[in-house]
Amino acid sequence: MLPFWQTYEIPPGQTRHWQIGPLDLWVRHLPGEWQVVHHSAVDDLHDARWTLAAESEWPEGKVVNRFSVDTLHADDRLTLSPELPDRPIVSKPTSRIEIPAGTHARFYCGIPLNVRLRVGPPESSLDLTSIPTRSLSRTWFGTPQQGDPCYATLTRAVRTQEELQPYLFRVICPVKIRNRSNTSLPFERICLRVQHLGIYQGKTYLWTNTSSVVKSNSQQLSQVTFNKGAPGEERDAVLITPPRERATGGNLLLRTFGNLRHLADLR
Repeated sequence: MLPFWQTYEIPPGQTRHWQIGPLDLWVRHLPGEWQVVHHSAVDDLHDARWTLAAESEWPEGKVVNRFSVDTLHADDRLTLSPELPDRPIVSKPTSRIEIPAGTHARFYCGIPLNVRLRVGPPESSLDLTSIPTRSLSRTWFGTPQQGDPCYATLTRAVRTQEELQPYLFRVICPVKIRNRSNTSLPFERICLRVQHLGIYQGKTYLWTNTSSVVKSNSQQLSQVTFNKGAPGEERDAVLITPPRERATGGNLLLRTFGNLRHLADLR
C-alpha cells in the first residue's frame, strides 16, 4: 500500500503533519478530542511532494476543525484512507476529441483523491471527516433544464497511463468508449460518475475499475457500465475503498459527453 494509507499512533498532546501533493494536513490529538487543520495549494507546483506523519508544531492562525470523541473511541489510532470525490467529475481532454463511427478508444483520467480520517480501533472506528487533496471548482454538466452538479478538474484525459505522472494524491480512472452510432462522436468534456467506482491498490498506481461507455445514436444519453474488479492494466490490484454507490442492474443511461455550451461554472 502507498505510504499514506495506513493507521498511525498519535499519543495525546502530539501533532502530525502530512503533505500529500497539494494538501497540507495537520492533526492534533488531545484528551477526548481530535483537531484538524488543512490547506490545499491552488497551483500544481507542489503535486509531487509528500511528507509522512512528521512531528510538527501546531499551525497558528488557521481554521481549526474540532472533533470530540467518547470513551468507546478514546484511542491513539488515526487511519488515513483514500476515497473519490462525492460528486461526478467533469474531465477535460487536452483538446477536442472525435471518435469515428464504428470505432472505440481507451482513455485514462487522473482524479484527485479525498483523504478520509477515522479514529479508534479498526473494528469500531469513528469517521471524522473527508478532505479533498485539491480544491475542485463546482460545475453543472448538462443543459440548464436537465443535468447534474459536478466537480471540474484540470486533469487531462490521455491515451496511455504513462502520460500521467504517478502522483500519490491521484487515482487513475480508465474509460473505454465505443461509438456504435452512424456519425462521428465529438466531445470536449467527459463526465465520470465516480460514485460508482472503487479504488484499487496497484504496484505503482491507485486505480479505479473501468467505466465502459457505448454511444449508439444521436441522443445525449449513453449506455454506461462500471466493470467489476481491478482494471486490465493491473488485474492483481487489491480493492482498498469500495464504491460510494453500487450501480444497480446492468447498463445505465447517462449523459456522458459534452461541449463547452453544456457546462456552466458555479464557482
